[in-house]
Amino acid sequence: INELGEVAIGTTNTGYGKLAVFDSTNSVLAVANSTSYAQLQQNGADLYINYNQSGAAGGNLIYRSFAGAETMRIDSSGRVGIGTSSPAYPLQVRRAGGAGSLGISIDGVGATDRTVQYFAVQDDAASVGSGHAFYYRAPSSTTDTLGFMLDEGGNLGVGTSSPSSKLDVRGVVSGIVASGAAFSAIRTSDFYYNNILADGFDTYTAANGSAPMLFRTGGSERMRIAPSGELLIGSTDVFGKLTLRANADSALDTWIRNDSAGSSARAGIVLNASGNSWRMGMGSSANNGNALTWNVDIGGANTERMRLTTGGNFGIGTSSPATKFAVSNGGAAGLEFDPTGGIGGGSFIQSYNRSTGSYTPNTNFASTHTWYTGATRRMDMDASGNLGIGTTSPISGAGVTVGNDGNGSGTVKYAFSTSAAERAFISLNGGSGEMRYSAGYAGYGGFSTFYTVGSERMRIDSIGLVGIGTTPLNDSSLQVQ
Repeated sequence: INELGEVAIGTTNTGYGKLAVFDSTNSVLAVANSTSYAQLQQNGADLYINYNQSGAAGGNLIYRSFAGAETMRIDSSGRVGIGTSSPAYPLQVRRAGGAGSLGISIDGVGATDRTVQYFAVQDDAASVGSGHAFYYRAPSSTTDTLGFMLDEGGNLGVGTSSPSSKLDVRGVVSGIVASGAAFSAIRTSDFYYNNILADGFDTYTAANGSAPMLFRTGGSERMRIAPSGELLIGSTDVFGKLTLRANADSALDTWIRNDSAGSSARAGIVLNASGNSWRMGMGSSANNGNALTWNVDIGGANTERMRLTTGGNFGIGTSSPATKFAVSNGGAAGLEFDPTGGIGGGSFIQSYNRSTGSYTPNTNFASTHTWYTGATRRMDMDASGNLGIGTTSPISGAGVTVGNDGNGSGTVKYAFSTSAAERAFISLNGGSGEMRYSAGYAGYGGFSTFYTVGSERMRIDSIGLVGIGTTPLNDSSLQVQ
């Protein structure tokens, strides 16, 4: 015992502490009574704690607080109990009242500036029901927050303490990042495999190496992505890259909507092949009066080609068709059709220049031409230019062939006035060979004249008198001068 009160047993060196025990081979500090003992033994670099009861292997190593309450024990089988005097597992942690937790913290260790982290596992927590609840603690916080819950039925809940399925995730999932499969679902009975990967969703079967991705609501399939990438809505058959299908006595509509009323607002569909695009869309009322337009985009130049106005006028090459159908050269010369703008409210076709407000020449090309009124064929022109009126077979070389007008066999009349007082016509009768020139009408006067080089040469008056070089007088049937 030195002057400082330090005790040394088995050695004269008293500089190790208040009590130092040495042995030639190891150091032993023992506490014993008549039935049991405990030893603190140094064996080389190791420190042993030896304990037994009644001289036999057994007993517990128990840690108590200053007040005498047990805080931890190691039983004779090596099981560690914290908060329990009868650990059933290699490590069992419990808190008073039956609830327990295991906490692990990392307090700013390592080369980098790490924040304090806290992790806890809770069992049989009254607030979350039976199961295993995993808590976390934010840096510098003393509050535990539920991370996920594994209940007694094997259901895992993330963001919920009451999972209703094998995996129940509540809240926003911002993304899944992984170099391989981040989530897998396997049905071993029929060899279906599904993987959520870092770059998408993969699904396949052992039978054919691929399977569609199915989307269901209410237990019914609503949409699928075929193995080759086609999107099918309401269909299991592939008809193209996008298939929309229904079997209902109602409209099958597809909406593309733009709620902006701005002058550049529009909604449409773009079809692109080899960098060139066709655009079909409708603009706002401030854009193009809600007209439906077809545009072509070649080399970055977006040009309108067709337009259907809200009034039902359709224009090709014009953005302001004035009739039901108009084909125009950039809004200038064009051909226009309308079902009600003609005479008497009938239809019309016109060649018209909207820029100048004037009519333009019109040329019709065909091998032959045929004209009808109603359902009756009235006139034909053959490939040689022969015109037949009232006949479908104009005489070659005749220029104009006129058939029966209905007033007699082979009779055609060329009338020069619709007024009875002024009626004059030429009648040709193919049946009798008669060629008749008529002037006047019953009860009215009339005469026929014959000219050469702009001068009258002969006249037949209304009573049949003939004058050649002169007007005939009543006293002679024929007068020549």
